[in-house]
Parts: sequence; structure tokens; C-alpha cells
Amino acid sequence: MKRSILIFFQMVLLLMICVPVALADSSISISVDKTTAEVGETIVVTGKTSPDSWVPIKVVDEGKSIIFFDSGKADGKGDYVIEFLIPETAPGM
Repeated sequence: MKRSILIFFQMVLLLMICVPVALADSSISISVDKTTAEVGETIVVTGKTSPDSWVPIKVVDEGKSIIFFDSGKADGKGDYVIEFLIPETAPGM
């Protein structure tokens, strides 16, 4: 009985997460000012998405190690700008 209640609540939580995402406008554009960078350089990511939505960004090096992971929030028009610096202690460098 407890297990079925737990499974039910897990399903409800999943639906609560998925329904707003399914109803949201799924279009997003992204532009990056550089495709490769050296340690110490700044990368600027810009684009457009749904107004006031969060935009996650993950940057990996050639060895698939994560060197940057963060998110930025789009403005009221859906425009976003995320800037980050390639750290000196980036894994895989």
C-alpha cells in the first residue's frame, strides 16, 4: 500500500513538472561569439526564448569535462545574454 502511494505521488510530481513544459513555447535560439577559446577568454552566449524563462548552459572541453555550468534568466521579451570566463583550472586543460 505504501509503495503504491509513493509511486502515485512520484507520478503526480512528474506530471506537475512536465505539463507546464509541454504547454510552453519550445522555440529557442542561441548564438555563441566563439566556438573555441583559450583559458582566460570570455565567451558570450545570446539568444531568444520564452519571456522570463531560465536558460541553462553547460560548457564542456574536448575531454567532455564540464568547465562551466550555470543558468541565466531571459528578460520580459525573451532575450538573454550569458557571459563566462574560461577558468585557468578548467579540468582537461
